[in-house]
Amino acid sequence: MLKTTIAVALAAIALPVVTLPALAGEVRTATPIEATALTTDDLQMVAYFVPAGDDRYEVTATWLDADDNDARRLVLSLDDGDRVSFALPGNEDTVFTFAREIDAVTISSKPAGGAFRNASL
Repeated sequence: MLKTTIAVALAAIALPVVTLPALAGEVRTATPIEATALTTDDLQMVAYFVPAGDDRYEVTATWLDADDNDARRLVLSLDDGDRVSFALPGNEDTVFTFAREIDAVTISSKPAGGAFRNASL
């Protein structure tokens, strides 16, 4: 019983801290492994960053579509001053922007308002 209690306590400590969700807008975090949540009409997203070598931040975002139960994950590296905008598969009506300035990562969403070009990898 004691081993189980200790394991549960350690697991709870290891989980990232999650801030309250924001409706379509912007969230910002300046603390590594502190997860933040962003909610739009179409999806719920949780994201966090960790320092990676060469002064880069590795950002991990996991999202769940409103009509789908399969979580999807995206991992990207950001250097200071980097800013990238794109729509997520199945959510072409919303543009998400991931930006890093000094020691903070900002994630924002806004309506697409225009056509996207399809790209393949």
